[in-house]
Amino acid sequence: MHLFITSRHTTSIDREFETASRPEISSNDADVRKYLEHRIASEPQLVRHIKKDPTLRDTTINSLAGKARGIDLPARFLLAQLQMDSLAKKDNLKAIRKALPNMPSELDGVYGEAMQRIRGQNHKKARRAEQVLSWISFALRPVTVTEIQHALAVEKGDVTFGEDAMPDEDVLVSVCAGLVIIDRESNIIRLVHYTTQEYFERIRTAQFPDAETAMATARLVYISFDVFAKGHCRSDGEMGFRMNKYPLLEYAVRNWGHHASWSLEGEIQELALNFLDHDLKIMCAIQVMHLPRYRYRGYSQSFPEHVTGLHIVASNGLAKLAPFLLERRGVDVNSKDSNKRGHEAVVRLLFEHEDIDVNFKDIEGLTPLSCAAINGHEAVVQLLTPITSDP
Repeated sequence: MHLFITSRHTTSIDREFETASRPEISSNDADVRKYLEHRIASEPQLVRHIKKDPTLRDTTINSLAGKARGIDLPARFLLAQLQMDSLAKKDNLKAIRKALPNMPSELDGVYGEAMQRIRGQNHKKARRAEQVLSWISFALRPVTVTEIQHALAVEKGDVTFGEDAMPDEDVLVSVCAGLVIIDRESNIIRLVHYTTQEYFERIRTAQFPDAETAMATARLVYISFDVFAKGHCRSDGEMGFRMNKYPLLEYAVRNWGHHASWSLEGEIQELALNFLDHDLKIMCAIQVMHLPRYRYRGYSQSFPEHVTGLHIVASNGLAKLAPFLLERRGVDVNSKDSNKRGHEAVVRLLFEHEDIDVNFKDIEGLTPLSCAAINGHEAVVQLLTPITSDP
């Protein structure tokens, strides 16, 4: 059997086919020219300009095809597309003639120009575009359209989800100047090309300095909705209903700690502590975190119980929150599983308390030192060894 597989350049896919032969499927100059001809004919404003100056058509095609010729083959169409997006916005001949010789001949320049167009929109559209681009580029995994709609609908102080605040999916794409597309098969909203992702990974912190704070805030508000104070779901059917109604829940409970760790103070700290102090909301989150990939009868009921806020702090390495839970919230420092994850800073805080039992055993009969050794947490083993060996 012979298989022919086509794909964009993706690291995970490349890794799976390291030994396979790889013919390059790419555009040539004639393909790019055909695209430009079609695109010009489909843009009413450009058609009107060309009627006034028929030479503009060939000038545009020759200029943009020449610039595309100078970059890597897989990205030629993308360069031509984004350059045409820019020209299509020009409302007079003079602006087009001025733009053509100055258009970037590399993708980073085109992306930078697209960001300028985004910020040249009215404030609401520009703000929405920045939210979409920052949330996609900072997300720890690909996100669906519905997930990002829910994320952008959340506001500080919300205790319930309001569907009427969800932005239209067409708007999510249209405000981003061609940098974002929706994969209709998977419903994933993503950046238009792998080079676009690489570009935003380089510039995202400078361009969107408050993104992590905004993402942490929205996720903490989301997982703290009043409905989750009911605790865990008692059946698979109830679990399925909850996940369908709250599609952002899985990403939010798994990743709020990562996003919060960049700015764990002030309002985010208070949101986190309020969530961590609510046993039933924690139970809801733990159940979602342990949902298996494959659904079987009773799949929703296999998750650890009696999890506390301190467990969450330890598992996410959120050492800054530990003192507040230990002192202000009265958390049991001898709580089972609280130091299994091996985050050294949190473990140090735990063992500063006089009433902690360093030889306390968990539900499996393991001491903190045993857990650290079994899980390969060398730094924690070194920290615990002299303590547990004291007479």
